[in-house]
Amino acid sequence: MQERKFEDLKSRQKARETAKAIYLLTQDNRFRRDFALADQMRRAAISIPANIAEGFERNSVKEFIQFLYIAKASSGELRSHLYLASDLGYLPEKTFENPYDQCDHLYKNAEQTHSVLEGPKRRREEISRRFPFSSSRLAFSVSRLAA
Repeated sequence: MQERKFEDLKSRQKARETAKAIYLLTQDNRFRRDFALADQMRRAAISIPANIAEGFERNSVKEFIQFLYIAKASSGELRSHLYLASDLGYLPEKTFENPYDQCDHLYKNAEQTHSVLEGPKRRREEISRRFPFSSSRLAFSVSRLAA
């Protein structure tokens, strides 16, 4: 499948679902008394799909990779906040596992996309097939990264 727009990226679609789940989770009464933590969790959650989208729209492999790093970091931040919420009793263990697993999956997916973009020469065709940006400059960047 060719990803021609950021909405086509599976990693961004999953990140969007996770952000929605975090918003719903932090609306629970247990979070009402800790606005700061709920707000930080929401900010980290919405940062993940936003950075994937922004990086893709830059039409540069180098910049896309940088934004994937930022998305991965936001995923780590969100996982850290989930631990704190669990430690404070805001999240029962069963409730903790699903969003944590979603964040972990997002991290791994961003890592996999990153490795494809920075992969060895034999992946050049896969990069061009999966990320067919219209810019000829990007094609040059892709070939330089894959070399």
